[in-house]
Amino acid sequence: MIPLEVCVDADSPAFTSNLEQLKQADVDRIELCASMHCEGLTPSSSAIIEARSIFNHKELMVMIRPRPGDFCYSKRECEAMMLSIDTAASLGANGVVFGALDETLSLHHKNTAALLNRARRQGLTVTFHRAFDAIINPKKSILPLIDMGVSRVLTSGTPWGSGLGADKGLAMLKKLKSAASGHIELVVGGGVTPENAPFIVSSLLGQNKSLVDNGNNGISLHCFSSVLENGVISNDKLSRLYNSCRALSLETQ
Repeated sequence: MIPLEVCVDADSPAFTSNLEQLKQADVDRIELCASMHCEGLTPSSSAIIEARSIFNHKELMVMIRPRPGDFCYSKRECEAMMLSIDTAASLGANGVVFGALDETLSLHHKNTAALLNRARRQGLTVTFHRAFDAIINPKKSILPLIDMGVSRVLTSGTPWGSGLGADKGLAMLKKLKSAASGHIELVVGGGVTPENAPFIVSSLLGQNKSLVDNGNNGISLHCFSSVLENGVISNDKLSRLYNSCRALSLETQ
């Protein structure tokens, strides 16, 4: 089945019930964040503990982002991010989500490698988050991430801050999928809804209906607000998106 990842806001009043709903729905992964009004920051230890306790059967990914704003981090900020990686690992996370750029909006190789190595020493998988969409040349930048051993890249295929969703970024997403050549998983996120998910996935698969979605291969879908109603996960919306993933997977077999 095409993996489905749902972002969870640790600051939501419905945090606990949302986690329980996601466990019951058997989604593949959750991305745990705080301060979603700031596009997601590092959650507290208590939030990680609660998320691991409830969502205890599938992958828990923890956001590592120390502040809002750009993705250019100082040495001190990187050190804080490494400590957050250690904390996430000690509390049972399966992986971490981060991104690091330089002042030219290019991949910051040194900071990315340092954070990645810290995560790998802790046995964590790594997703490079939507800082990727702020990179001036994303197609060129996916190859170094593959060489470094990053597991996944979260991207909408549209420029960061543009307000455009993945359904408008299909041309870039196709280029990224071709460049990835199955060596890294594209986590397609940003405006993914139950209504447009079939169109997005079928467009990316094209004539080739083979789908490899284990390890670091293939594609997956990421959503947040599209499955919420007043901050609470809607069983109807989540079920429709989940069923879309299942139906699309059956078509590729």
